[in-house]
Amino acid sequence: MTEAQLAQSRKIGAAMGAAAAHDVLASLACPPDWIASPENGGESLPPKCYRRLVAASSQLECNELCGRALPGATLVCVDNADEQAFLASAFPVDSSCCGAQGGFHMECCTWIGLYQTVTTRGSEFGWDGWRAPGCTSHFRTWKPGDPDDAGGKKDENCAAYGWEGATRWMDVDCEAPFHCLCEATLAPSPRGCAQCAVTHTQHRIPCRIRYFYCT
Repeated sequence: MTEAQLAQSRKIGAAMGAAAAHDVLASLACPPDWIASPENGGESLPPKCYRRLVAASSQLECNELCGRALPGATLVCVDNADEQAFLASAFPVDSSCCGAQGGFHMECCTWIGLYQTVTTRGSEFGWDGWRAPGCTSHFRTWKPGDPDDAGGKKDENCAAYGWEGATRWMDVDCEAPFHCLCEATLAPSPRGCAQCAVTHTQHRIPCRIRYFYCT
């Protein structure tokens, strides 16, 4: 084998090793029952793990439940339309349990992390709070007519989705008993792909609480 062929062989072997490590880590990056954002989402889809908890909890209670399900997890911070589309597809809501078909049902409506920080200037102002620390997303996708403090109520200060199967958001009372859509942020591995993969394989625990992906 010539020097050039040997170098090419080493290069291919290294690439295969990196790919194998990436495949190992990809399968372990999110814990059981959590769904990873698509790998090919690029910059438009932030690297996160998601899970919907079947609960009947207020928005604040849901945020606490997310953290109990996975340390560091919170209700989702939706960064953009691509993430919203992914979440709506991965976690649809049936109109039979979140809507007015055959009666008034809200048992499977689902919380996101958005809430109203200013509640004295009407239903359209102050929607700039997220339960996830550090979330600064300005993305909003309300269903037609919302936010509206329906029925003249002044306490619809939190956001959820799923009414009549809609993927866009609605403003509701923060104490409404809904399901919880949780997220945990993935971060680049500080120790390298292979090392983090080994850590997960051996210990089945997150690296420093957060789950990591390969850079």
